[in-house]
Amino acid sequence: MTGHHDSEDDDYRLKAEGVDAGRDAYLVAGDFTQYTGLQQLIPHALGRSSILRAEYVSPAVRAARPELAPPSQDSSLGPGVMIVVGGPRSGRRTTALRILDSWLPSFGPVYELYPDWDEEDTSLVPCRPGVGYLLNLTGSQSPLSSKFIQQLPGYAQRAKEISSCLMIVATEYVAGPLLTPGQSEAAVPTIKVDRPQPVDVVRRRIETAPDPVQRSRVAWLQSGQSDFAELLNGDESPGEAVRLAEIMLAADGPNDREAVDQYRGWKHKLTEWFGGDDESAPAVRARQIAAACLDGADGRIVLDAADLLLPYEEFNWPRSIGGPLAGADEAQRCEAADLHFANGKISINHKRPGAGPALLRHVWRTRPQVVPLLRRWLGEISGPKGIAAGYLDKIAEALGSVAESEGVGVVLELIEQWLEADSAQHTNLACDVLAQLSLDPANGARVRQELGGWAKAITKPDRQRAVITVCRGKMGKEYPSIALKRMQYVLERESGESIRQEAVTTVAVLLTDPDQGARTLKTLSDWATGDVPDGRHRTLFLNAFDQSGSALEERNTDPALGLLARDGELGQAVQSLLQKGWGAVWASPGLRPRASRVLARWAAAAEAGLLPADAVEAVISAIFAEQADALSDDLDRVIGGEGAFRRQLRGAFVQTVRDRADRGSRDEARQVA
Repeated sequence: MTGHHDSEDDDYRLKAEGVDAGRDAYLVAGDFTQYTGLQQLIPHALGRSSILRAEYVSPAVRAARPELAPPSQDSSLGPGVMIVVGGPRSGRRTTALRILDSWLPSFGPVYELYPDWDEEDTSLVPCRPGVGYLLNLTGSQSPLSSKFIQQLPGYAQRAKEISSCLMIVATEYVAGPLLTPGQSEAAVPTIKVDRPQPVDVVRRRIETAPDPVQRSRVAWLQSGQSDFAELLNGDESPGEAVRLAEIMLAADGPNDREAVDQYRGWKHKLTEWFGGDDESAPAVRARQIAAACLDGADGRIVLDAADLLLPYEEFNWPRSIGGPLAGADEAQRCEAADLHFANGKISINHKRPGAGPALLRHVWRTRPQVVPLLRRWLGEISGPKGIAAGYLDKIAEALGSVAESEGVGVVLELIEQWLEADSAQHTNLACDVLAQLSLDPANGARVRQELGGWAKAITKPDRQRAVITVCRGKMGKEYPSIALKRMQYVLERESGESIRQEAVTTVAVLLTDPDQGARTLKTLSDWATGDVPDGRHRTLFLNAFDQSGSALEERNTDPALGLLARDGELGQAVQSLLQKGWGAVWASPGLRPRASRVLARWAAAAEAGLLPADAVEAVISAIFAEQADALSDDLDRVIGGEGAFRRQLRGAFVQTVRDRADRGSRDEARQVA
């Protein structure tokens, strides 16, 4: 879903030494008041060479509304913004990229953007000279807001003026307001993409195969020439058509029944596996289910997991006599279950690609009475001392395939039940599955939205703790704004103290991330300086830097270490954000004792050469303006002491007091005059 951000031409992106300019350093040059780059969507670089592929079949493109002609795609008429709508897997993303490629200068980079927001706003969408953007709203759950639609023409005008362009990919439901009569087509051109004929996609993929023998297999698409000729019904997505082409290219011949069954989701094989009533069938099926959930794991792990499933009393399976000495060896047990066994590993997908997910779909649909037992079994084998504790990623991947076919709600319900069980083994697996689903292209938006509700649920701390765990992981890196918003939901409510401390630690972890630290700081600074009556958001800022007694302090991972080490323009932006945040915190007298202890540690670290002295002085000086009338105990804790750096701080404080006095005298003189 995401990729590394490659560096680009200096003409189009700012550089900051040691920092990827597509992330924290993505700033508007010289603008350290708005810090727009630090709150904008993260740009993910796309290689333009991968857009123009020979096997691509152009889908039908038409106007968004029947009464209008399709917008021109002439390279000289790039509109600044264009919306491309279509059904899932219709080819809309590739179509948008190809149009974007035709409009941009040959050296212009292309970036993909994902909706790291709770509310759409064009101010969060980058707009740089000669750069193309694709905003991918696949999986979004709500129609575009009227505010966002009203903002688009202004963004389009700015983009056209600097030879930039934004393509927005969405479903008709999400783009619905743009498709209603009366909407200005000239302001926001919108096109619909219809799926290309699947047989054309299959034909093109085979015709572009590197091997001439493989290319000749295009004849198999003709009726009567192969068992593959009648498999398409005309409704398949381009991706599904490509899958058929790949299977045909790998087939043993035109009547390869195993290959045909693979395309059909192994229906024939599953009927064979689950259609009989042989006495040994339950043991064989348990191994197949275990292999589907742990594909590629060590043989002993898979077979032991199967042995733990069988004894459940609901299966009425007789206890094995002889224990470890009973039964066949690994190879024989795998052979009986039609599983691949090699180099000590067991796989259900090796001989039959996709058989594992197909088997789980089959069980979920045809044997629902088994699902609660699988839920219990998965929790048992995945616990801290469970035999599959080291394979949570495989279990999560298996359940992800269930979510894809049966709907994410099925798996979310499963996760909720695991969390309510209030056991470490169930919680670990629930969080692992939840983390994977939160980044899923099709279901991620729904899951991230669900996490927002869970974060507010103070009566269900198990769900809040799961949200915190997920936001601390990869989701927090890919969707930092959404992750921080979920932490804000937890912290601004009367959550339990342990929950609050975990949320605070997660915010601090995001602050220490080398790619997202400055973005996180921007959000915290905005919270601290926002107009919130009780000032609780200032406490959030302070908590993020006050890690006394936390795991971060034990690891000596102070967020200040990475932030204050930034140099150049990004370093200036970071210092300014810290000044604003600490100034707001110091303006709350009740927070000064804690704030003074944190800043005193920073001053000591600067004096010891662990933090850059200039940066620390610049940040601490921000509190002088809030207290330039007297030297309180809190301020003395920060600037008191005999070291050279502390004396320097006191000198800066005295100068601030003098400057304020001079301004006061001048103001009085003007009033008298």
